[in-house]
Amino acid sequence: MTSNIQARDAAGHGDPAIDDPQGPGKRYSRLFGALFLAGFLVYGIGFGLVSSVTTAPDFLSTLSAHSTTLVVGAFLMLLNTVVDIGKGVLFFPIAERRGKRTALVYLAAITVQVVLLDLGVLFLLMLVPLTELAAGASSGWATGLGSLLTQANTVAFEIGQVTLGFGALFMTWFLFRMGLVPRTLAAWGVIGYVIHITGAIAEIFGIHVGLMLSLPGGFFELALGFWLIAKGFNPAVLTSRAGHVVGTRPAPADAPVAGRVCHTRVRLVPLITERLVAYDDANRTLTYQAEQRPRFLKAARNHWRVEAIDQRRTRISLHATMQPRGVLGWAAFLLLRVQLARVAAGFLQDLRYYVEHGRPSPRKQRQLDTSKR
Repeated sequence: MTSNIQARDAAGHGDPAIDDPQGPGKRYSRLFGALFLAGFLVYGIGFGLVSSVTTAPDFLSTLSAHSTTLVVGAFLMLLNTVVDIGKGVLFFPIAERRGKRTALVYLAAITVQVVLLDLGVLFLLMLVPLTELAAGASSGWATGLGSLLTQANTVAFEIGQVTLGFGALFMTWFLFRMGLVPRTLAAWGVIGYVIHITGAIAEIFGIHVGLMLSLPGGFFELALGFWLIAKGFNPAVLTSRAGHVVGTRPAPADAPVAGRVCHTRVRLVPLITERLVAYDDANRTLTYQAEQRPRFLKAARNHWRVEAIDQRRTRISLHATMQPRGVLGWAAFLLLRVQLARVAAGFLQDLRYYVEHGRPSPRKQRQLDTSKR
């Protein structure tokens, strides 16, 4: 587990996603949530207006009387471009330091999606000049072309939804891993977008279940939007750096710090807040426990002891105890043990290098440099 317990300022410079959670970081969270709600409102109203025109029987014959409704609806659907791109741009500084690949995938997926949606809207706007042709005596081909344009918009929309769902899977999984929102809410998003992708693909192949299968993902976006406006992202994560000191509770007597926030580099538990509960400088022992931990763990505690063997050798012992919660907790705990074994091997190598050379190992130094950026 990578950490650095030297005290330093937890707030970044020039990164609004990690400032004081009651300041710019909080405002970013609220704006990100508001964009989810705005997208629902803007595109939903626009889609409703357009559908009221294009779903009418022989709609080309009456389109001239309802062209304003179609154009206004199309404009609102195009306006959604700004909303969706805004989500990708706002999410980028939030995720960049902790998952740059996730931020890039989400922004790229959002960009491709809006291009496809806008292309579909252009197909719909082509219906307006087509109404003059439909008024002629031989308008059968114009009616067929009008139907083709509406179908092209539908296909572009569904492909865009698949693209959006793909990027949103990365985004929601990132929220789940980092604990930026309640993990139950984030897990709902992951499952909802999987179902949404399935529905969109089914629609492309003519199986009309997309609307029903889009409901879990749609309700998630509403719930996420309201949650971020009311609560924002988890401030403990937003303001954290790998190993920065936390001081919400008094430190044990003679302890240099009260605890730390540790980026573990373990996928199941990527971030954990540890609090010192015992510290004995004379006997060289310390004990710390997890304060903010995953739901599948009831408790987690580590006890360290340093013992001198002779003048040239020292024994360092670590006793870790974890209490899983429920059947799923035990399943996650078994996976966690495998990951911890791999991380522990690297930790021992880093510790040995530090003892022998008096400085962090090259790998550890890279990690520390990354955490300071």
